[in-house]
Amino acid sequence: MFNASQSFNSSYAASPAQRSNSARRAYHTLRIIFGIISCFAVFGNCLVCLVILKKRNNLRNSYNLMILALAIVDTLTGICLAITPSFIIGENNFPITSGLQGEFLCRFVSSHYFLFTLGKISVALVMCLAVDRWFAIYRPLRYQTVFKRRIVIRNVMLVVLTCCIMNSRAVFEKRPVSKDKITTCKWMSLTKGKLAAQVYVIIHVTVTFFIPLSISWVTFLQLWLLLRKSTFHTERKSLSRSLIYPLRMGALTALFLGICWTPNQFYFLLSNFDVTQLDTPIHHVTVVLSMFNSCLNPWIYGATNKKYRNEFRKIIFFWKSNQMEQSETDILGITLENTKPRSGGRRNPSVVPVNED
Repeated sequence: MFNASQSFNSSYAASPAQRSNSARRAYHTLRIIFGIISCFAVFGNCLVCLVILKKRNNLRNSYNLMILALAIVDTLTGICLAITPSFIIGENNFPITSGLQGEFLCRFVSSHYFLFTLGKISVALVMCLAVDRWFAIYRPLRYQTVFKRRIVIRNVMLVVLTCCIMNSRAVFEKRPVSKDKITTCKWMSLTKGKLAAQVYVIIHVTVTFFIPLSISWVTFLQLWLLLRKSTFHTERKSLSRSLIYPLRMGALTALFLGICWTPNQFYFLLSNFDVTQLDTPIHHVTVVLSMFNSCLNPWIYGATNKKYRNEFRKIIFFWKSNQMEQSETDILGITLENTKPRSGGRRNPSVVPVNED
């Protein structure tokens, strides 16, 4: 069994040489599965980025900016999945050299720091999406000032930096070690005593995963119940569609993120108490499920939002784009002409994109 500190940031770390012959076929099957996930993650999320970046007006909306950030993170997850040892590239096919290159490969790549930090960033960004929708519906007047583009970009950068720092323990625990002119990566625990390591893992998983996920689920559930009230539809009948589109996208994104990542996080947590063991078939399934989440969001956007679906078709079937119907709405389903104030009236800030600074 892996030591708790050794498996802190890597819940999938055994090499083929450590496996029995009967398990190698399963290992190669996993490599194929991870390769497919990586390709779909990069392709699908690049489509999302192109859809948002096609029109400058999309970047004026705080929700679109966070969707863009989430798509970039998932794209990087697909790339890191392809280059991280023991997922697609076998450990034996990943030579470690001495010097600065070896330090970087061991501390950041082989430790799975990039891969699992990107996962925690995704969880935090989904929580930000939930908070964005809460303000848009419950505090529409304050929404325009709190979620300006400059502030949103700053907050996204702060989320990324915070997740990188909170997940940085693996950077210091996995180091290159040279023996007989052969350099390998070894785990060296920073925590003295098993109890201290267990307490740390509980706090870390709770703060970086369970708390933000719970906030996301509770917030989206509260908003969904509000939109289902007949009084709300009566008061904002003309705006309900523009509110439901992004809310439905965000709610399903949070739901499937929890479904994909929760088994892996629980399994990893229990492994530190010797309840479960790493590098078992059940553990492999949890890892595949968590990585699968990186390629799932574009399908959610396309299934729940007709505008995204149409834009995906235009990009994929670009030679037929001129024959496709031209839409007068943005990707959130908001009619562009409705974002302009009418004479004698004022904008409703709950659906108007955030103004540029």
